[in-house]
Parts: sequence; structure tokens; C-alpha cells
Amino acid sequence: MVGVSSAVNLLRGQYWPLIKSRQTIMLTTTGLGLIVAVLVRAWRKRMEEPAIFRLARWLGAVLLLEALFQVIILVFGLLVPLLIVYTVVAALLWALLVALMVRTGLQATLT
Repeated sequence: MVGVSSAVNLLRGQYWPLIKSRQTIMLTTTGLGLIVAVLVRAWRKRMEEPAIFRLARWLGAVLLLEALFQVIILVFGLLVPLLIVYTVVAALLWALLVALMVRTGLQATLT
């Protein structure tokens, strides 16, 4: 009986904010961990692979810029100019991630 009422409450959405916040924290932590791992690998190989290190350096800078805009949006609210700049920075972050992964994969394939 308790299991059925818990399932019904879950379906009604009573626990959805708790589940969603845990999921968001888990995915954010995983994503940041993967980006930090890429940056650490690029730092360790910076002498042997300077082109990859340059991309990783840009990635780190854009990641910090995106975090800064997130804080600014939290402080000032959802203003349209801030959202436009944040969207451009987020797209640049994804483009740099893709470029870094392609560059790393190509270099591993060619050598």
C-alpha cells in the first residue's frame, strides 16, 4: 500500500523537484569532471601537443566566462541581452569542446 501511494505521489509530481535537482547536480558534476579531465590531460601534454593545449586554454577561458555569465544572470535576472550573450558563449564552449575532441582524435589517428 505504501509503495502504491508513493508511486501515485511521484506521478503527481510531488517528488519531481527533488529528483530533478539531484539529477541536475549529478549531470553538472559529471560534465565539469570531464572538462577538467580534458584540461588536465592537455596541460600534461602541452610540450608535445601545443595545438591541443591552445584549444584547451581557450576552452578553460570560455568555461570561466560562461560561469561568470551564469552568476550575472542569477544576480540581475533573465534580461534579454544577457541571455543572448550567454547563448553565444555557450555555443562557443560547445564548439571548442567539439574542436578539441576532433583535434585530439585526428592526432591520435594520424600518429
